[in-house]
Amino acid sequence: MAGHSRFMFATAALVLAMCSGSGQAQAPAAAGGRQIVLYRPATSTFYVRHGDGQQAATELPFGAAGDVPLWADFAGNGKRVPAVYRKGGQWLISTHADGKADATMNFGGQPNDVPLAADVDGDGRADLVIFRAGEWLVRGTRNPAVTLVFHFGTAGDVPLLADVNGDGKLDLVVFRAGQWLASTHRDDKADVTFAFGGVAGERALAVDWEGDGSVALVLFRDGTWLVSGKHDGKVSTELAFGTKGDIPLAVWLQK
Repeated sequence: MAGHSRFMFATAALVLAMCSGSGQAQAPAAAGGRQIVLYRPATSTFYVRHGDGQQAATELPFGAAGDVPLWADFAGNGKRVPAVYRKGGQWLISTHADGKADATMNFGGQPNDVPLAADVDGDGRADLVIFRAGEWLVRGTRNPAVTLVFHFGTAGDVPLLADVNGDGKLDLVVFRAGQWLASTHRDDKADVTFAFGGVAGERALAVDWEGDGSVALVLFRDGTWLVSGKHDGKVSTELAFGTKGDIPLAVWLQK
């Protein structure tokens, strides 16, 4: 079994490396402006909203019922693609954004594991991250070994990764019933805290909404995106995209 796992990682690393070239198909290139991504579990489809939303959102079917959706740059080529985490610890990545999983890895698999995908180690490629009741386990797509371990938060927290202090490195963040706690030193202490939200059923994101390097706190409530750009608990921007049951995933500015 161990040998099989190493083979899957080697194969996935090769596929991701091959797809880093500009000649490979990726998620459809969008016009400039803010790009917003969400996932609709009811249809196992990723939706990408472009710019001001006047044009139809791009639909990218991928995944199956029960999957946890992810959206990240796994190849390190600046292009984000869809992925899903499946019960049992299986990660499926569609490097061509064509609905097919051409990179498969195993990591995690415990009942309450929460997956994330982001460049934690700073090598330009999204890492596979598992949040397990306050423990953060990080490994790359090209190496099956856990390379980083952090302790922050507790069971029931919603884990997030964002550059809260603007130093170019992702910080550990947890959302807890309207409280946002961040560890900018990646230790077990919250040195930055915010209050925003607290409504049952809302989903939280911490993203660079304006594309200026600063993190905004975002809440998704049944299709409404509420943004607190100043971290003062007040809504600075409100936007409609999606519907009840959707899962918000990412926001970035397309140059």
